[in-house]
Amino acid sequence: MPSTYSDIGQNAWKTKESSNFGTRKLAFYTLLCDTAAGLGDNWQDSNSLYYQIVQRLQEGGVELYWLGEPKVLESPFDGSDGFTFAIADDADTPTKYLEDTNTYNVLGANLDGYNNYIKIDANDPSLNRGQPIVFGMTDDGVVAGKTYYLYDWETSGDYTYIRLTETVTQVNNDGTPDYPEGVGHPGEIFMLDPAPSANPYTATFYFYDTFWTGTAGDVQWACCWDPEYKFINAWNLYDRVNPVIDYGFTITRAQVNGGLGIFSTNGCCC
Repeated sequence: MPSTYSDIGQNAWKTKESSNFGTRKLAFYTLLCDTAAGLGDNWQDSNSLYYQIVQRLQEGGVELYWLGEPKVLESPFDGSDGFTFAIADDADTPTKYLEDTNTYNVLGANLDGYNNYIKIDANDPSLNRGQPIVFGMTDDGVVAGKTYYLYDWETSGDYTYIRLTETVTQVNNDGTPDYPEGVGHPGEIFMLDPAPSANPYTATFYFYDTFWTGTAGDVQWACCWDPEYKFINAWNLYDRVNPVIDYGFTITRAQVNGGLGIFSTNGCCC
């Protein structure tokens, strides 16, 4: 009888240098659609909507490693059906890029009862917490050319009132590198000069996105209130599935939040 100890030892030596020893890296996704689409109707049948969606994903070259069954979701997803699935995550390293900049006129600070807020001549602009802002001149205590970050904001009528911070703490999510500049946790509130400004100047807002060049085509764009958990849409997968769904739907990358956040409600769509 051969030596069991010797055989096990030799096998271990053979696999020691392997770089692929273990499971593939997986990314989890959630598909949500209107209940009226019938995702949960006879979902195990070969002609069901669920079957067609899965088939479209496979035809797009996606390596499916796990499939969840469709569920009728409860609050806050009332009126929606959804299921999760996992694919081999072979995406390249996420790349951040500048999507856009918007420049608005500043009308002053500490106006209309908004103390320590700067008044922007903009009607409900698309903003995200922690995004970078650069001002066009020195006034109200802010320094021209210096990068500040959005702490929070209020919209009233035709105007938006913003508060600033000088620092943000970048966050890490879903095993990816830090999110791009401007989507971290805001630091302490920056204190403005108490007297309202009488001089006009500008504020330029910078919008950064993250893009993955893998099969799913993930894109996370600069958007919204929550600085950490934002929707990451799988645009390539969306395009694959779109022909078989007659109702609105989304496919989003699940994000880590003390565990796997399958149906994360954090973030918003802009």
